[in-house]
Order: sequence, then structure tokens, then C-alpha cells
Amino acid sequence: MVAAELALLVGAYRGDPPPWAAVAYPAAVIALIAVQRRVPVQAFAAALGLATLTGAGFVLLLWASYQTGRVVVSRRGAGAVIAVALVSLAVRLPGGHPGSLIASHLVFVALPLLAGRYVAQHERLVTALEAGNRRLRRERELLAERERL
Repeated sequence: MVAAELALLVGAYRGDPPPWAAVAYPAAVIALIAVQRRVPVQAFAAALGLATLTGAGFVLLLWASYQTGRVVVSRRGAGAVIAVALVSLAVRLPGGHPGSLIASHLVFVALPLLAGRYVAQHERLVTALEAGNRRLRRERELLAERERL
């Protein structure tokens, strides 16, 4: 992911990135990856900020959005994520083309968030279904044993 992000940064600056990009940007990407599990909303906000500052960060943004969607399950957390995404969009709107910014936010932020939430919900439902099936099998075995006795 770090190599892809660095390649996107070099492309965003047309082959002549600032000197800090070789060290600071990969370090920031690695730091975001490291802290994403402990503080997903803050890491998501930092990824959005990094993408806004550098003009790159699309692979990181896809990953952070998806992971945040998987981890954040409460309404409060979801509200915070939506607020962060809307603030990021509002900050970027005055300096760019609204249609392309909204489309990029949909592709790189909203869709991965929704996909992550869907996958996490699916996993929770499958786990609950498996637990229910185990309980029903155990009850069926107990009833069969009771009939034999």
C-alpha cells in the first residue's frame, strides 16, 4: 500500500514531488495503517486529511474507508464517520469542480464504507446463524437421547 501511495503522490506532482514526500508521506501512511484498528474514526479522518493535503491517498482512502465501515457499528460512530466525510467534502468543494469531487467522494469514501458495513453485518449474521444452528442441533440430540431413555 505504501508503494502504491508513493507512486500516486509522484503522479499527482507530475514526477516532481516535494522533498518531504519521500520520507514523511510513507511514514504517515504506515502510521495510519498501524493505528486504524485502535482508533478507526480518527484514522479515517486522518486519511481524508492526507488525501486533501496531498492530492493523492486514494488507495489509503479506499482501505481506510472499508476498514472503518467494518469496525464502526454504533450509530454514534457512524454519525461521526458521516460528519468527517461531509466536512472533508465541504473543505474541498471551494477549490475544485463540485461534480468530480462528489463523484470521487462517492467512489473512494461512501462506497467502501457501505461495503465494509455490509461485510461486517453479513459476518455477524452468519455467526449468529451458526450459533443458533449449534444450539438447535444440541437440543435435537438431547430430545433424541430423552426418547431413547
